[in-house]
Amino acid sequence: MKTNIDCDYLGAEKWVETKLDLLNWFDEKTPAINNVGRDYSKAYQTIESHYMVLERMLFEILWRSDCEIACGLCCFFPDDESVMVPVEKNRLKGLRDSLRSQNKKPEDYVKLRMLSELHPQIRPKISAPKKTGDFITQHGGLDMIYFLRTKPVFPLDKSRLKEAPLLRGGSKNWLDEGCRQCVFLEDDACTVYDTDFIPGSCKNFMCFTGFIINILGLWGFISRKDKGKPLKVLNKAAFEADLVFASPRFKELEEQRQLVFKNLVESYLKGFGVAESHKAFEDYEQKYFIDRKKLFKPALSLLNTQPR
Repeated sequence: MKTNIDCDYLGAEKWVETKLDLLNWFDEKTPAINNVGRDYSKAYQTIESHYMVLERMLFEILWRSDCEIACGLCCFFPDDESVMVPVEKNRLKGLRDSLRSQNKKPEDYVKLRMLSELHPQIRPKISAPKKTGDFITQHGGLDMIYFLRTKPVFPLDKSRLKEAPLLRGGSKNWLDEGCRQCVFLEDDACTVYDTDFIPGSCKNFMCFTGFIINILGLWGFISRKDKGKPLKVLNKAAFEADLVFASPRFKELEEQRQLVFKNLVESYLKGFGVAESHKAFEDYEQKYFIDRKKLFKPALSLLNTQPR
């Protein structure tokens, strides 16, 4: 398969959406399942286990989105301030206290900007009703926001631009050779990443490559060591994997798996055909995992690894 850098890489994103739909469907069925009662039969245990695995997987993908690639490229920002990191008011005190405890001046690490003068790309995101209370503070009667500073030196090495991952969904990132690194970036690692006061937009950010590699890791297809391979290799593997997510064969596998699971739940609720539905689900699970490994094998071969 040849990577098409102009393609819309939305295969994994859409797959996650289908999983969220399934989780919502199951949540609607939960009261009825509880009314039937927990008989702890094999069928019930399978249903409960499938739900818990699904819920945990989505939590890891969407809400515990720690990036394990650690290339540091998302921590470089343009001089025109079209991309900046806002600091929430409830995290600002912790950040200041930490800096002062290290005999550092907070003003060397954060800067104030007027809401009305922000770059057009940033202002709508910050001034949205749900965000206004998080970021905006009053100074002299003006709406102001704190942002992280960048270092006056250490611009982005032009050679690294070729390695830069895309944004989620395949959109082009904001990087160019004039970008400068965040004040908290040291040796391609964020020095405040594991603190309580790291800005939310940093903690929750996940690029396209990190998003795909995270899923493959959760499936047990790749190890932590694999995630440390050159970014160029990880990008290529992510591109190829996302094409699998978007492929008709993978969609067919997923749709059939969802169908047999729903049939099992419905049979359990009705109280008949449970044994047959349970066997059909278990049989298909074996086929699903075997076929899924085969589909992703070409993408994983780029990392010189094989799905376990």
